[in-house]
Amino acid sequence: MMKFFGKIRYKLMSANKTGKYIKYAIGEIVLVVIGILIALQVNNYNNYTKDRRSEQLILIKLHDESEAIVSYLNEINLMAEKYIYGIEKSVRAISSKSLYGLSKDEFEKGVINVGLYPGITPSKSVYEELNSSGKLQLIQNDSILKFISDYYSQLSFVNSQLNYFRMFVQSPESIAGRSFLMVYDKEDPFRRGVKFDFDELVDNPEFTSSMVKGLRDQIAFNTNRTILLEKAERMCNALGKIINEDCISSSKRLQNGN
Repeated sequence: MMKFFGKIRYKLMSANKTGKYIKYAIGEIVLVVIGILIALQVNNYNNYTKDRRSEQLILIKLHDESEAIVSYLNEINLMAEKYIYGIEKSVRAISSKSLYGLSKDEFEKGVINVGLYPGITPSKSVYEELNSSGKLQLIQNDSILKFISDYYSQLSFVNSQLNYFRMFVQSPESIAGRSFLMVYDKEDPFRRGVKFDFDELVDNPEFTSSMVKGLRDQIAFNTNRTILLEKAERMCNALGKIINEDCISSSKRLQNGN
């Protein structure tokens, strides 16, 4: 009888020990899980903090590049406006059949510039590096991304239009023939001048028509350049606002009233 109760007591003690072990094991598992969750949270926080530091540096780099872009486009647009003004004066002289005080050099430049479409190559190395590496996705502000996208979409469009307008350019010599000839210096082939007969040019309807069309095309293309500058300024100002910096090039332009 004593043996029977002894066995029961032993089994009860064993069961208690097993229960304690199970509880201990569960407790250990819970602690491990909590530790893993805390570690994950810390890691996520560290990664988030690292990404935000990287984002700030990215925004600063993009802002610096956008300032250079605005400055560059300002110069391009001012130069284009001078070209167009000179072309307008030459077209006016042809239409009225009188130079009206316009010098021969000014008239020549106007005629030559009617087919001139300078390349538009603003800085974009920072953007391209960030875009190709996927780091651009670190920017959380959707508005900033839209300003950047709008600018580069317009840049792509302007360059496609640039190729289109260049495709239909006719040189003055090809239309006017001997009435408008490019003359090269025999001693310096890189220097060139123009020899033209104004009376013959104004009596050439094809030449007059090509100059008028060329002026219209220049004005039309200049609209695209102006829109590109506006989008660049918006991008620059938006980037400057988020990093508490002014878009210097844009500010100077506004102060100068240009």
